[in-house]
Amino acid sequence: MKFTILGKPVPLGRPRFRVLGKGPRAFAQAYTPPSSKKWMDLIRNVAAMEMRNHLWNPYSKPVHVHLEVTPQKLKSGKDAKRIGDLDNHLKAVLDALNGVAYKDDSQVRELSARMLPAAHPSGITIEVTDLA
Repeated sequence: MKFTILGKPVPLGRPRFRVLGKGPRAFAQAYTPPSSKKWMDLIRNVAAMEMRNHLWNPYSKPVHVHLEVTPQKLKSGKDAKRIGDLDNHLKAVLDALNGVAYKDDSQVRELSARMLPAAHPSGITIEVTDLA
């Protein structure tokens, strides 16, 4: 399975925390930042659509995942930190594909990823292949 999503790639952000409840019943809850969640939902939905279009079921054997990230071209060099680290882009993709392209992320036995030079259009290309 191979597909491309055009748009500004969003790396998986650090978890955020909020306190719910009051007094002795208060507790902390961790959540994924909204921008990361929205991007991961898009990846999950496109992957699910690709699977349905080709009448594929999620892989049940070990897989290789390849990711190519083309970041959005920025106006200045000092904005380069907004592109995100490659490993955080990879985490977002792996989490989004879990249960859609493969049954469980423990099946991912090989990874390859690269960050391409910033360009227009920006986006990501994801390829999942069976190792069996």
